[in-house]
Amino acid sequence: TFSGHTGAIWTCDIDSGATRLVTASADYTSCVWDCVTGQRIRTLEHGQVVRGAQMVPESNQIVSLAYKRLRQWDMRDKGCVCKVSTERDVKQLIVCLEYPQLVYTRDETAHIR
Repeated sequence: TFSGHTGAIWTCDIDSGATRLVTASADYTSCVWDCVTGQRIRTLEHGQVVRGAQMVPESNQIVSLAYKRLRQWDMRDKGCVCKVSTERDVKQLIVCLEYPQLVYTRDETAHIR
């Protein structure tokens, strides 16, 4: 059991080794969890509803989505290392598995960028 969010969880993603889980929540946070113990490892504050969070394959990186802003987090205690603002309210993010440096987004018009 994973306990800690105070709002609805929009999405979650698990790493390839099934050891860590990241959640995106309406409580303005993303949380990183230890899948074995269920303990919260880290809370990533956003200041807005977090609609997406995804592990970047083979790295210590997480990409998250809150309203018109994408953030890249370094889980080696470096925090948020990059913020990108968008023109539209982004509804979904997808990290490309073959090329993890590519992040696709889908906005309210269903366009993928």
